[in-house]
Amino acid sequence: DSFVEFQQYLEYDTLSSDIGFATSFKQFLSSQYCEEEWTFIEEVEQWKRMRKDGFVEQAYERQRSLIGQYILVTGKKELNIPQRMKDNILNEHEENKDLSSISIFDEVITTSHTQLKEEKFPLFMASDIFYNFLKRKQEFPDQQEDEENKKQTRANLALRRLSVRITNLIKS
Repeated sequence: DSFVEFQQYLEYDTLSSDIGFATSFKQFLSSQYCEEEWTFIEEVEQWKRMRKDGFVEQAYERQRSLIGQYILVTGKKELNIPQRMKDNILNEHEENKDLSSISIFDEVITTSHTQLKEEKFPLFMASDIFYNFLKRKQEFPDQQEDEENKKQTRANLALRRLSVRITNLIKS
Protein backbone atom coordinates (compact mmCIF):
# COMPACT_ATOMS: atom_id res chain seq x y z
CA ASP A 1 0.00 0.00 0.00
CA SER A 2 1.38 3.42 -0.96
CA PHE A 3 0.33 5.05 2.29
CA VAL A 4 2.24 2.51 4.40
CA GLU A 5 5.27 3.01 2.15
CA PHE A 6 4.75 6.75 2.43
CA GLN A 7 4.73 6.63 6.22
CA GLN A 8 7.80 4.40 6.26
CA TYR A 9 9.95 6.73 4.16
CA LEU A 10 8.34 10.13 4.60
CA GLU A 11 9.95 11.24 7.80
CA TYR A 12 10.78 14.75 8.91
CA ASP A 13 14.45 13.82 9.25
CA THR A 14 14.60 12.48 5.69
CA LEU A 15 12.65 15.28 4.06
CA SER A 16 14.37 18.15 5.84
CA SER A 17 17.32 17.71 3.45
CA ASP A 18 15.03 18.06 0.39
CA ILE A 19 15.19 21.65 -0.92
CA GLY A 20 11.58 21.58 -2.15
CA PHE A 21 10.38 20.29 1.19
CA ALA A 22 12.46 22.84 3.10
CA THR A 23 11.01 25.69 1.04
CA SER A 24 7.43 24.46 1.46
CA PHE A 25 7.82 23.72 5.17
CA LYS A 26 9.35 27.14 5.82
CA GLN A 27 6.48 28.74 3.86
CA PHE A 28 4.00 26.83 6.04
CA LEU A 29 5.78 27.86 9.25
CA SER A 30 5.78 31.47 8.10
CA SER A 31 2.04 31.30 7.36
CA GLN A 32 1.48 30.01 10.90
CA TYR A 33 3.76 32.67 12.45
CA CYS A 34 6.02 30.01 13.96
CA GLU A 35 9.20 29.88 11.92
CA GLU A 36 11.60 30.71 14.78
CA GLU A 37 12.86 27.16 15.29
CA TRP A 38 13.58 26.69 11.58
CA THR A 39 15.38 30.01 11.16
CA PHE A 40 17.34 29.43 14.38
CA ILE A 41 18.60 26.09 13.08
CA GLU A 42 19.59 27.67 9.74
CA GLU A 43 21.38 30.56 11.44
CA VAL A 44 23.28 28.28 13.83
CA GLU A 45 24.48 26.24 10.84
CA GLN A 46 25.76 29.47 9.24
CA TRP A 47 27.44 30.39 12.53
CA LYS A 48 29.17 26.98 12.65
CA ARG A 49 30.41 27.40 9.06
CA MET A 50 31.82 30.84 9.96
CA ARG A 51 33.74 29.32 12.85
CA LYS A 52 35.10 26.47 10.75
CA ASP A 53 36.17 28.90 8.03
CA GLY A 54 38.13 30.95 10.56
CA PHE A 55 35.94 34.07 10.69
CA VAL A 56 36.27 34.32 14.47
CA GLU A 57 35.28 37.97 14.91
CA GLN A 58 32.22 37.64 12.67
CA ALA A 59 31.28 34.36 14.37
CA TYR A 60 31.43 36.05 17.77
CA GLU A 61 29.11 38.83 16.55
CA ARG A 62 26.75 36.22 15.07
CA GLN A 63 26.80 34.31 18.36
CA ARG A 64 25.81 37.48 20.23
CA SER A 65 23.08 38.13 17.67
CA LEU A 66 21.70 34.59 18.00
CA ILE A 67 21.56 34.93 21.77
CA GLY A 68 19.91 38.36 21.52
CA GLN A 69 17.29 37.27 18.98
CA TYR A 70 16.44 33.73 20.09
CA ILE A 71 17.53 33.18 23.71
CA LEU A 72 16.86 36.41 25.60
CA VAL A 73 13.32 37.16 26.78
CA THR A 74 13.56 40.49 24.94
CA GLY A 75 14.50 38.77 21.66
CA LYS A 76 12.25 39.34 18.65
CA LYS A 77 12.27 35.61 17.88
CA GLU A 78 12.52 34.17 21.39
CA LEU A 79 12.40 30.38 21.32
CA ASN A 80 10.05 28.43 23.56
CA ILE A 81 12.72 26.54 25.49
CA PRO A 82 13.18 25.82 29.20
CA GLN A 83 14.80 28.55 31.27
CA ARG A 84 17.55 26.09 32.24
CA MET A 85 18.71 25.96 28.59
CA LYS A 86 18.68 29.72 28.33
CA ASP A 87 20.67 30.03 31.55
CA ASN A 88 23.25 27.48 30.35
CA ILE A 89 23.83 29.41 27.11
CA LEU A 90 23.96 32.78 28.83
CA ASN A 91 26.39 31.47 31.48
CA GLU A 92 28.72 29.93 28.91
CA HIS A 93 28.61 33.08 26.79
CA GLU A 94 29.33 35.27 29.83
CA GLU A 95 32.13 33.04 31.16
CA ASN A 96 34.04 32.92 27.88
CA LYS A 97 33.84 36.62 26.96
CA ASP A 98 34.71 35.52 23.45
CA LEU A 99 33.65 32.75 21.13
CA SER A 100 31.99 29.96 23.11
CA SER A 101 32.16 26.25 22.45
CA ILE A 102 30.82 25.17 19.07
CA SER A 103 28.31 23.02 20.99
CA ILE A 104 26.79 25.97 22.90
CA PHE A 105 23.51 25.75 20.92
CA ASP A 106 23.34 21.96 20.44
CA GLU A 107 20.72 21.27 23.12
CA VAL A 108 18.49 24.04 21.75
CA ILE A 109 18.95 22.69 18.20
CA THR A 110 17.82 19.24 19.38
CA THR A 111 14.81 20.74 21.15
CA SER A 112 13.93 22.84 18.10
CA HIS A 113 14.14 19.81 15.79
CA THR A 114 11.90 17.87 18.19
CA GLN A 115 9.33 20.69 18.29
CA LEU A 116 9.33 20.96 14.49
CA LYS A 117 9.06 17.19 14.05
CA GLU A 118 6.42 16.47 16.68
CA GLU A 119 4.32 19.65 16.67
CA LYS A 120 4.68 21.48 13.35
CA PHE A 121 5.33 18.66 10.86
CA PRO A 122 1.98 16.86 11.47
CA LEU A 123 0.15 20.18 10.95
CA PHE A 124 2.13 20.78 7.78
CA MET A 125 1.17 17.36 6.43
CA ALA A 126 -2.51 18.36 6.72
CA SER A 127 -2.01 21.68 4.93
CA ASP A 128 -2.61 22.86 1.37
CA ILE A 129 1.06 23.81 1.19
CA PHE A 130 2.01 20.16 1.77
CA TYR A 131 -0.52 19.02 -0.83
CA ASN A 132 0.99 21.46 -3.34
CA PHE A 133 4.46 20.17 -2.47
CA LEU A 134 3.27 16.63 -3.26
CA LYS A 135 1.75 17.78 -6.55
CA ARG A 136 5.03 19.46 -7.56
CA LYS A 137 6.91 16.25 -6.73
CA GLN A 138 4.54 14.36 -8.99
CA GLU A 139 4.69 16.88 -11.84
CA PHE A 140 8.43 17.57 -11.69
CA PRO A 141 10.20 14.47 -10.40
CA ASP A 142 13.91 14.76 -9.83
CA GLN A 143 15.71 14.45 -13.16
CA GLN A 144 18.62 12.53 -11.73
CA GLU A 145 18.49 10.34 -8.65
CA ASP A 146 21.45 10.52 -6.27
CA GLU A 147 22.93 7.05 -5.82
CA GLU A 148 24.56 8.03 -2.54
CA ASN A 149 21.28 9.08 -0.98
CA LYS A 150 19.05 6.03 -1.28
CA LYS A 151 16.82 7.01 1.66
CA GLN A 152 16.03 10.34 0.00
CA THR A 153 15.36 8.52 -3.28
CA ARG A 154 12.90 6.15 -1.57
CA ALA A 155 11.19 9.13 0.07
CA ASN A 156 10.87 10.84 -3.34
CA LEU A 157 9.36 7.70 -4.85
CA ALA A 158 6.94 7.29 -1.96
CA LEU A 159 5.98 10.96 -2.29
CA ARG A 160 5.31 10.56 -6.00
CA ARG A 161 3.21 7.44 -5.48
CA LEU A 162 1.21 9.05 -2.68
CA SER A 163 0.65 12.25 -4.65
CA VAL A 164 -0.72 10.19 -7.56
CA ARG A 165 -3.10 8.36 -5.19
CA ILE A 166 -4.24 11.64 -3.59
CA THR A 167 -4.84 13.19 -6.99
CA ASN A 168 -6.83 10.12 -8.10
CA LEU A 169 -8.90 10.18 -4.91
CA ILE A 170 -9.69 13.85 -5.37
CA LYS A 171 -10.71 13.31 -8.99
CA SER A 172 -13.07 10.45 -8.09
